[in-house]
Amino acid sequence: MNEFETDIDMIIMRELQQDFPLVSEPYAEIARRIGCTVTEVLERLKHLQASGSLKRIGAVLKHRKAGFEANGLFVCLVPEEQINEAGRMLAAYKEVSHCYHRSPCHDWPYNLYAMIHGIRKNDVLAIAEQFTREQRVQVYEILFSTEELKKTSFSL
Repeated sequence: MNEFETDIDMIIMRELQQDFPLVSEPYAEIARRIGCTVTEVLERLKHLQASGSLKRIGAVLKHRKAGFEANGLFVCLVPEEQINEAGRMLAAYKEVSHCYHRSPCHDWPYNLYAMIHGIRKNDVLAIAEQFTREQRVQVYEILFSTEELKKTSFSL
């Protein structure tokens, strides 16, 4: 487990866990809030990323509030030698928010997963059908969400 080298690292990480400033220079706003320079914030972020303490900075989309009422977890079985190419193809759809490879289990054979978002259920089904037809996928399911739960991340 990586440890933070300075107190400022911990302060910056806690600041990043808050709502990101919606201003033209968000890192300058973060620097102002914590009492250091924007250069120092950016250098500390580079160091945290290089050390493995910070993986990425990303947005959390509340799909239903954005108008995407149909959200389905698409799971399928793809031959392992084709998994990388199939994953790239699936992830390229603009309706896919994330796509990943998992090892199958004895009672759950799927190895490729993706969240597909649409305004209507048929939008999600159409993407799944197009992908399975193009990739000749025979074994798949779509698990539709019924509600959006509170999204949280690990907090320091």
